[in-house]
Amino acid sequence: MKRITETSWFWGLYARCYDVLNVFPPYVAMILEVIKTLDFKPRKAYRVLDAGCGTGNLELILAEVANGLDNFELKVEAIDFSITMYQKAKHKLHRDDRFNFDFGNLLQPLNFKDASFDRIVSLNVIHALKNADMAFKEFGRILKPDGLIVLVILKKGYQMPLILKAAKHAGDPDEKWLKIKNVWQTLPKIYEAFNHLSFSERLLATFQFIFVAISNKIINDEVEGMELRDLRVMLRDAGLEIKKCELVYGGQDLLLVAEKINN
Repeated sequence: MKRITETSWFWGLYARCYDVLNVFPPYVAMILEVIKTLDFKPRKAYRVLDAGCGTGNLELILAEVANGLDNFELKVEAIDFSITMYQKAKHKLHRDDRFNFDFGNLLQPLNFKDASFDRIVSLNVIHALKNADMAFKEFGRILKPDGLIVLVILKKGYQMPLILKAAKHAGDPDEKWLKIKNVWQTLPKIYEAFNHLSFSERLLATFQFIFVAISNKIINDEVEGMELRDLRVMLRDAGLEIKKCELVYGGQDLLLVAEKINN
């Protein structure tokens, strides 16, 4: 019997709800921090790989940022193993020829030449892979010698209620939010996180967010998050070295910047 995550209908429903994150403040803040960390400069050309692009949320914001930089040349290859997800992303940006969306499996060799990317970004994907080492080795192979890799990875010991806390109550003590244990306690907190929307939009966003949260739990049913020390070893084995690490997304994700060791 197939696991639920191997069925097309699951990814179809997931893709229909996933874009609720575009109006979830902690998620948007994380995307903006990632784009800042990619360190794009005006009057330069960059080829970027988005490894695990989902429904193209990064690309939507990246397109706006790129439009605001003078003489900024951008070409993005965005891949995902879910056809439903990357086709939705492709539909969003089908008129923007800077973005190309296609199938890609991070557990297999990637169909790109050596040293062909200036930037590689992967958001909340690596921790769900059965073999992250394979992805890191491919990243090291296709990254240019002076390129950057930006990764967002669920940290070990993550606490999902703290992401909700970050939406509107960053000053609250963690203990207050860690007492949230079931959907009935979570529901009003999710609804509150979308109080910048109209009433009907808030209701829809709340139930979409719950579906996404449940789906993430299913997807990550064997995932405990990853530790920085383990990531450092895996990246080094792939010829990469972590240059920067910080916490994002309510302090529950690691944001890592890595370069080739021979830089």
